[in-house]
Amino acid sequence: MKDLWIRLGMDPNSKDTWTQWPINLPPRNHFDLPEFAPRVWAAICELVGGEDRLRPSCRDWSDALVVNLGSATHEGKQVTHKDLKSWHVDGDAFVHYLDSPEQSVLIIPLFTDVLHNGGPTIICPERLKKVPKRLFDHPEGASPDLFPCGHVYFREEGHTGWADNAAATSKEVVEATGKVGDVYLLHPLMLHTTSRNELRHVRVIANPSAIMKEPDRLYRTDGNHSLVERKTIRAFLKPARVRIMEQMEKEAEERSALMSPSNETTDNA
Repeated sequence: MKDLWIRLGMDPNSKDTWTQWPINLPPRNHFDLPEFAPRVWAAICELVGGEDRLRPSCRDWSDALVVNLGSATHEGKQVTHKDLKSWHVDGDAFVHYLDSPEQSVLIIPLFTDVLHNGGPTIICPERLKKVPKRLFDHPEGASPDLFPCGHVYFREEGHTGWADNAAATSKEVVEATGKVGDVYLLHPLMLHTTSRNELRHVRVIANPSAIMKEPDRLYRTDGNHSLVERKTIRAFLKPARVRIMEQMEKEAEERSALMSPSNETTDNA
């Protein structure tokens, strides 16, 4: 953070030089996450089912910072989540499947205080049930904004589509605000987008990835699902117990229909 403004090529005291947002800075320095933030590392491992399920590269974090300084156009102008675009799930370098290993947890560490209307990431928990269902219905895979493979916009960014409509029609979203040092650990299929930073306070976060060695296994015979896998399953899959109960109820209704008076025959001979 000490050389942030040198890396940006901007003057912290002159907003006239803040001409770009958001800004993704390339990494300069790397550090070992278990040593740098052992509680964060432990929490990530717990969510995915253990350190042995993660690739060793997940230990490596860097100062590849994401900076949101807002713009003069949007300064002081508040909007609702319905006005925001580019809703997506993380991972622009791979095709998304329901069990994709490339993004096991959505991680958002805060490198500055992040205030309400101060450029926080906006998340949409209400749609966490719909995103897994979307990928389940499209086993051919989808883009980060959830256009399925083969769609005309699959390889193009900036088009309003399923993800934007899903977020716009949701009743509520959440701002990922907090104090410097806070870390958000979210389900990898959490819809989110950047906000406009109406306050134009300096907002700096990062967006490291946690890559699994193997794809998620949503049908483990031993039932040893990770917390992330369990959430995915509960989002749209019915437990076997529920499916059995529903089938029993259906069969009972069919038997009741067969036994109803309207189905009885009268012998008039």
